[in-house]
Amino acid sequence: MKNTEEEKLRKGRRVEIQRRYVERLSGGIMELKKSIPYLRDIEKLIPQYKIIRLAVKYILHLTLMLNNNEQEPENFENVVMDELYQHKCRNLCVCSRAQT
Repeated sequence: MKNTEEEKLRKGRRVEIQRRYVERLSGGIMELKKSIPYLRDIEKLIPQYKIIRLAVKYILHLTLMLNNNEQEPENFENVVMDELYQHKCRNLCVCSRAQT
């Protein structure tokens, strides 16, 4: 009987640790969303993996801008809209592509 009570306590602790981990991760991703132009203006729920993917693309976009490459970096709004449209978030797009 003692083992089952200890097991319940351990399981409860693990569940609590996992819950806090998920809350911190979700909060961090929402903060990340706020720092990505054009994405922060969308109030609808966007899957977290898409936010992370767009954050990587934004970092690459900024790197191109800082390196002053001969090629002009693409307008980042187009990058965001293409990503959302490509990944079946058409209802989130505020661009003309969403209406086709």
